[in-house]
Amino acid sequence: MSNKPKLETMLSTHHRPIALRRSGGAPSSRCSKEQHPRRAAHDSTVVHDHGILALFTGGEMQMWMGAVYNLVRGDLLIVPEGMPHYRMGESNSACWMLATCTSCLEGRRWGEELARVFESVRQGASAVRTIPEEQMPRLEFCLEEFHADLGSTIPDPHSSLVVEGWMSILTASITAASPSAHVLPETAGATLVARALSYIEAHALEGISLQEVADAVSRAPAHVAAVMKEQTGKTVVDWITHARMAQARQLLTNTDETIEAVAARVGFQSASHFHRTFRRHHQMPPGKWRTSHRRDAT
Repeated sequence: MSNKPKLETMLSTHHRPIALRRSGGAPSSRCSKEQHPRRAAHDSTVVHDHGILALFTGGEMQMWMGAVYNLVRGDLLIVPEGMPHYRMGESNSACWMLATCTSCLEGRRWGEELARVFESVRQGASAVRTIPEEQMPRLEFCLEEFHADLGSTIPDPHSSLVVEGWMSILTASITAASPSAHVLPETAGATLVARALSYIEAHALEGISLQEVADAVSRAPAHVAAVMKEQTGKTVVDWITHARMAQARQLLTNTDETIEAVAARVGFQSASHFHRTFRRHHQMPPGKWRTSHRRDAT
């Protein structure tokens, strides 16, 4: 991939750990391979700082993400955080895209199952699952209602129950789905980027360095640094900080630990450094984040 990756996010404010939107036109019938317009030049390579679940409801799209995937109605594309991908071509495609902060899944009833789904793709499993057609109307109804609820002003604590309910239903459908038959050549195991991101996610709070990440994937630090920057648009240090900030948000929202204790828990040697870093990433200091999200959290 020679084009510079573009970082896109649906969770820029992290007001909620979930975002849902519809993409494309009205759902259409399954397209044949001959109807699929191939483009000579693909779209820009994209990475997300959260996981994406894209359920295709009509048309057709061809996507590259380590392998080439032909995506049609009923296909669910699973995009782990930081995974480079790009669109190769499409014909009247329509889909629902659900973004979730994969570091925010801990402690949620559906979170453990969904985390395993994302991690399996990082480790080389198929990134596409197929939802049987007889289940699609029910799933589309769920997504429509969930989208409406996310846009409403349901009083706390009821909004939390709504998110838990819809995500439990959606996760059950996802985990029960089978690998898609529309996958073209499969990747041979996890890529360097996927393995590096898995290690970072598991060890970011331990004060890890580029050298330790490189050791974990059995590559030279300079090579890992170059590949991560080229394929994700972010450095290894950026991804380590991203993982630490995600854990910090969880601690600020769900515990009564002091800011100093939270800073130490997420790998910062000084509270002032943590304060500056958190403010740079969230446009507010950690104390204000805690106050705001304890009042509005879902």
